[in-house]
Amino acid sequence: ELIERNEFCDQTALVIGGSRGLGDVTTKLLVAGNANVYFTFNNGLNEADALTKEILRDNHRVMAYHYDISGGIEAASELLANLPRLPNVIYYFPTPAIFSNLKGNFSTELFNQFCSYYITGFVNIVDAITFMTNSEVTIFIPSTVAIENPPLNLAEYVVAKLAAEATA
Repeated sequence: ELIERNEFCDQTALVIGGSRGLGDVTTKLLVAGNANVYFTFNNGLNEADALTKEILRDNHRVMAYHYDISGGIEAASELLANLPRLPNVIYYFPTPAIFSNLKGNFSTELFNQFCSYYITGFVNIVDAITFMTNSEVTIFIPSTVAIENPPLNLAEYVVAKLAAEATA
């Protein structure tokens, strides 16, 4: 109700990590505003199917694509090549489980996993879209309140998100 019918009609949007969490909400908002929306999922096939059915039931268009960001620039390029149209806006929401290190010990493995999502995966999609189009593309990657108010036991997440902001 808060989104005007054609508010996003000028967007061909790619929502990476669009089947859950903020990505799910973003996908729905864009569709409500009449954007042409493609979204990706990795492990959330059931969520992607449910979201697609919900959107199609309301007579909107949306397309879901499986995409594993760990596939490098090759996977990013393949994803973009398979889209009917290249996006002019990319929303970047993929994330691993955030609350998995509740022991309090810094985990290099977990930190590297966060970096692979928030930095390497992000850079790969930016490089792929830059290579494939001369048009301007807007890319949105969210920040987190955890940077300003770091919770206990989330150092790996906070440092990786800080690095992602420096990269963006």
